[in-house]
Amino acid sequence: MFSFFHRSSVLDVDCFTSNPSVYKTTPIVNSYKARPEWMDSVPKTKHEYAYNQFGNIYNNTFRSVRTCIGFLDLYKKGFILESWADFIIDVRDGKFSYHFTTGPEPTVPPDVMFNPGFKDYHMIKLSSPWLIETKDRVPFVCFGTEWSLENINARVIPGSITFADVSYTNVFMAFKKTKQGEHYQIKIPMGEPLMQFVPMTEKKIKIHTHLISDQEMNQKSLTPSTSIYGWRKTFSLLRRNEKRNKCPLDF
Repeated sequence: MFSFFHRSSVLDVDCFTSNPSVYKTTPIVNSYKARPEWMDSVPKTKHEYAYNQFGNIYNNTFRSVRTCIGFLDLYKKGFILESWADFIIDVRDGKFSYHFTTGPEPTVPPDVMFNPGFKDYHMIKLSSPWLIETKDRVPFVCFGTEWSLENINARVIPGSITFADVSYTNVFMAFKKTKQGEHYQIKIPMGEPLMQFVPMTEKKIKIHTHLISDQEMNQKSLTPSTSIYGWRKTFSLLRRNEKRNKCPLDF
């Protein structure tokens, strides 16, 4: 009877890849494990001595980001997807090319996906080698790890995902188009934190990483784009099947 009413306070997050290098070098981790490297070198407080208008010396204490509750709480939540490869994006004369060292091939979304928005930006989808599953239907808000991306001239596009319905962890990036004669590069090193996923629940998350075969990856690949009627049709069928499995009658 107890087990019927008991609800787990933990949200299990199962992360799968078939790439042994990715599995060992850039695993998905809790957010606090992928904080910016510069953070530990910042002192919690800084003291400066100055004179006031009456000529009296006083101690002025400044608190750093290491004592900021908003910053600290951010890294207590969710998990972080790190760059699984070295990426170089070369933007030149209104066009761009890219190079990457491992993982699936990046793709370039057609302009119709965003038109008329982001007309001054190129878009690229970094195809992640990680698939994720959760048994609970909990939405995750995902966004770029801005505190780690200060030297990257690109924007990670935010979104929301429910891993009970969709297993992909791809990263959409936008970067400025150039005019004729203009040129710049975007360099993303392997291991750079790219995107943070924060669950919309008070449950603590527990990360489980799994190295599986390519065949098993294909079996776990869950995408809403399998119907010409769009993601609503796919999601409605998933809901229908869940109701069927919960039916107490066995005909």
